[in-house]
Amino acid sequence: KTRQLSHAAQEAYEPTVIAISEQQFLFAWEQDQKLWLATGNHKQIANPVLLDSHTSSQVSLTMTPGGKLFACWIQLNPPHRQVVVSNINLSSKQPVVSQPIIVDKNSLPRRQSYPSLAATQQGIAVGWEDRQHGHTRIYTSFSTDGKNFTRKQVLNDFVPPQNTKYGRGTGATRVALSSDNKNTVVASWMDKRDFLGGYDIYAAISTDAGKSYNKNEIVQDMLGENQPQWHPAVAISPEGKVYVAWDDPRDDSPDIWLSERLKTEWSEDQLVEPASGDGPQTNPSIIFGPTERLHMVWIEQKSTGTILRYASQQ
Repeated sequence: KTRQLSHAAQEAYEPTVIAISEQQFLFAWEQDQKLWLATGNHKQIANPVLLDSHTSSQVSLTMTPGGKLFACWIQLNPPHRQVVVSNINLSSKQPVVSQPIIVDKNSLPRRQSYPSLAATQQGIAVGWEDRQHGHTRIYTSFSTDGKNFTRKQVLNDFVPPQNTKYGRGTGATRVALSSDNKNTVVASWMDKRDFLGGYDIYAAISTDAGKSYNKNEIVQDMLGENQPQWHPAVAISPEGKVYVAWDDPRDDSPDIWLSERLKTEWSEDQLVEPASGDGPQTNPSIIFGPTERLHMVWIEQKSTGTILRYASQQ
């Protein structure tokens, strides 16, 4: 049975969900330029709670191994579009949201978007894209308590332009973070440093809970080198198994591909058979279950509209 989350809305979209127990979930979504929260399950959904009174969008949720819940999102506070983080307390009947904390407090107009959040034993890691330099860079920050964040650091290797006629340098976008709930965080993103082939998928690994990251690594193999890659998703299991998924059109129509992080390199690209074939297959989202099995949902585009599909590893 389906249940309605949004209420009296002209527009409601970009939902996200996180499990907070075996029988309870926390939902968040955008509705008429505001963000809302609600707890519930397949039997009952509680009344929604406003996450932010400002115009806001692009919410991400995470829960620490100790059970603390955090949300990050983009808050519009002219002239800023800024990443903010709040703690969410569920001890009362409805979620109680703490005062939003600005992650990057520099004085320049903040032009940030698409944040991602991951929790570790030491705190929370945040990543986002930023256009304050005239092209898009990926930045990260870390906090032990969700209140005090480290100075932001750039994640993607920056390649200056050879000719200013063609822009201010290579861009990177759509960062995704995943944690093993211990001290490892994996970041993946789209990167246009090789501008002739469109976006590539890159990744970087942090072994100190998201405080710093190792070198940038290209994820897709040589067969995907001259094709544009889109919509990266990343998942790391509690035992340290890492996958990145994306879609690209190397077989004439977008399909979903996977690569696994081996000891020192990424595997050859693996076609996800259920997410290939006729019609575009795009926008994967992946997560590991408790038995180290990888689960995936994605969008399949048909002539009659779009369909959400699900599959898991055998």
